[in-house]
Amino acid sequence: MVSPRQTSSRILFPLLLALVIGVLAGFGALFFRWLIGLETALFWPGAGDFLTSYQQAPWYWRFSMPVLAGLLLGPLLSSVAPEIKGPGVPEVMASLALRDGIIRHRVTLTKSLATATFIAAGCSVGREGPIVQIGASIGSSLTQLFRLGPDHRKLAVACGAAAGISATFHAPMAATLFVVEILLFDLEVAYLSNIVIAAVTGTVVAIFFGSGGAVFHVPSFVLGHPGELLLYVALGLVAGLFSLLFMASVFSLTRTLERFKVPGWFSPTLGGVVVGMVGLSFPEALSVGYGTINQALDGNIILTTAALLLGAKLIATSACIGSGMSGGIFAPSLFMGAMLGVIFGNISQLLWPPRPILSPSITLWWGWGRLWPAPPWPPSPPS
Repeated sequence: MVSPRQTSSRILFPLLLALVIGVLAGFGALFFRWLIGLETALFWPGAGDFLTSYQQAPWYWRFSMPVLAGLLLGPLLSSVAPEIKGPGVPEVMASLALRDGIIRHRVTLTKSLATATFIAAGCSVGREGPIVQIGASIGSSLTQLFRLGPDHRKLAVACGAAAGISATFHAPMAATLFVVEILLFDLEVAYLSNIVIAAVTGTVVAIFFGSGGAVFHVPSFVLGHPGELLLYVALGLVAGLFSLLFMASVFSLTRTLERFKVPGWFSPTLGGVVVGMVGLSFPEALSVGYGTINQALDGNIILTTAALLLGAKLIATSACIGSGMSGGIFAPSLFMGAMLGVIFGNISQLLWPPRPILSPSITLWWGWGRLWPAPPWPPSPPS
């Protein structure tokens, strides 16, 4: 028979563990972002943000930095810590499914250093996937130090991942759902509270010791007519098809490098060459790209520019991920999605100028007949 004291310890210990992991993962996320800023300032010593400083640098420096980053970090990715290659989330899933949540201690530091260097050098990778792996590595290392069992270790990995991504976006509930849906396949309901505690703690640490500002500045949108929802359905289909193209380009490059027997330590250098060439013409497509996304949200990017940046981002990101660099694909995916939205919205406005789609008085969509009776416009005032 289990005593009340044993029951209490079995409940309180996982909660305390989640709290500690949330604090450590929150500081890990802050350290990672600080490292990106430090290296960006070292590589691009101009005035302003990354894009401004990048454009102020000589052309040969802009081309060389991604190449040097790939050349210097290639041996690290190939020999010292191969598990830090790629976005980070698949590696965490593999550790949970195949190794009972065991992640080597070196992953925390090497993943932070490698990804921060690639992002600062201008490579088209994101920071969200790596933060998930960094937080998961912190949780795994903590349980390994105290020699805890597989169940506690898996829970710690989930808590660290949730705390890391929550510290980035200040969204603990979204981070919890992400971990539950993507990382854990056999979650016990009792563990859900631990993940929530870790995610909330990571958010508190990030807000208290870091910046509390939002990543994106989304303007207010108004739905003028229900017919607009069909446009969003079409946009979703287009984005889904484009994602297939993106994945195919990444895997095709990886297979091509393997077919030509390019050494693993040299592959990131070739990816850096592609990034350097893209950056000479389209610097907005490099690094994380959140500033350009905010410009798109503000309506400051035209159709042709969005189309060119979409193609440039596809090439640069495929070169980075396909060559085995350390970095996430979440931010590049947001960038390409934003450019697709700009393109789709502009084309819609060209085909159906200002009032046709937004006004309920127009009942034709794509010229294919009446979809539903148009309500009176303007609406009748309430009686």
